[in-house]
Amino acid sequence: MQKGFYQKKEGMLHKIHPFTKAAVVLWLVFTSLLVDHPVFSIALFLVFLLPLSVFSRIGGLLLKYSFAVTIPFFLLLTVLNGFLYRGDVILEVGNWVLTEEGVFVSLRIASRILIFISAFLLYLMSTSVSAQTQAILEKGFSPKIAYVLSAIILFLPLMQEKVDMILIAQRSRGAKMEGTILEKLKVLPSIFTPLLLQSLLEVGERTFALEVRGFDRAEPRTFISDLKDSAFQHLLRTFLIFLVIVEIGLWLFFRFKT
Repeated sequence: MQKGFYQKKEGMLHKIHPFTKAAVVLWLVFTSLLVDHPVFSIALFLVFLLPLSVFSRIGGLLLKYSFAVTIPFFLLLTVLNGFLYRGDVILEVGNWVLTEEGVFVSLRIASRILIFISAFLLYLMSTSVSAQTQAILEKGFSPKIAYVLSAIILFLPLMQEKVDMILIAQRSRGAKMEGTILEKLKVLPSIFTPLLLQSLLEVGERTFALEVRGFDRAEPRTFISDLKDSAFQHLLRTFLIFLVIVEIGLWLFFRFKT
């Protein structure tokens, strides 16, 4: 069973070093934040992120997950901004007014969220937890950092998997898991209690497993496979980080200049 968001493919991004992909994500996030316009963010997604995901054979999943979050968020913002912003009216329903200014603000925030989610999903779906851990350890970082980052990546998928298993177990015992909102609230303890107990047990099991494997040992570690890295990738990472620093510097300069 595949853990986390990782998709085992033979795509372009799967062959790149995790640190290179992390540098690309960093550049995408900061660029979309500093260039404050939805057209730029949408163009960045269509011209860069989407083709990159297609070449990595994860384009369909990227679109599915990204739009599943971004579109409802954009609609919610549009409804809320109908009560907050006034200007050129597009649609008016009672006290609710849809204006060009409100749509622009909603689109600006939603486009940034689209870049954030797409960039991080692109990294998560093309980078296995083992490859990320190996890359961190090979660069001389503490194993604790590798463990924390791996735990963060695996948290949501593992919790979803546990909740699904608990729901199946409760239904097999005849528990009614569907119904009105009040009925669903009543069954929440029957879900969260075993979820909490399983999580606590798993923490103990993982702690014991890490101790057995010499988690805190200072000796150099060996790995079954080698991560593909090159001088070009190292140069690309350096350039992207330098570009982010330059972008932040220019943003600060023009912000305080005005």
